[in-house]
Amino acid sequence: MEDISWIIVAIITSLVSSLALLVCKNHLFPSHNKLPPGPFSIPIIGTLLWMLRSKGFSDLEPALKKLRAKYHSIVTIRIFSRPAIFIFSHSLAHQALIQDGAVFADRPPAPPLTIITSSNQHNISAASYGLTWRLLHRNITAQVHHPSRVRSFSRARSWVLHILLRRLRDHQSSLRLKDHLHRPAGAHELR
Repeated sequence: MEDISWIIVAIITSLVSSLALLVCKNHLFPSHNKLPPGPFSIPIIGTLLWMLRSKGFSDLEPALKKLRAKYHSIVTIRIFSRPAIFIFSHSLAHQALIQDGAVFADRPPAPPLTIITSSNQHNISAASYGLTWRLLHRNITAQVHHPSRVRSFSRARSWVLHILLRRLRDHQSSLRLKDHLHRPAGAHELR
């Protein structure tokens, strides 16, 4: 009986110490890659708290607006073990995507779960910059956005229009049109 209690104490102690190391990892072993500020995150637990707070990852906008108020124009959020950087400023986004586009053109290799959900990064939003991305981009511009293909995608555009009109009706008391127009702009590409 006494041996079992020592084993249980040893297991609990090792779990608590490993959790403490994970939490304090950034303070004990500072990273050479400096990331923008963001909320403190406990690995895995922090992501689960984000999902609960924002009703899953599908509606992060209210949570991101709170972070923008606290951390200003650029924020780092750890989603599982990987950092995700959100840029809220038009000038910073222009600088990152246009002026320094070559630096930020590629994406890091996907973790195992993302490889499954993104078809091994073979879609436009997850593909690494290179041959696959250029081919997908050319297909979207030549097929989806081309004037001769307008009728082919009318159903998707109608779906996006209904979403936009519903949101405008729901928020008609305090209406900022800009907040409602930026989301549906590329929504038909995701469908």
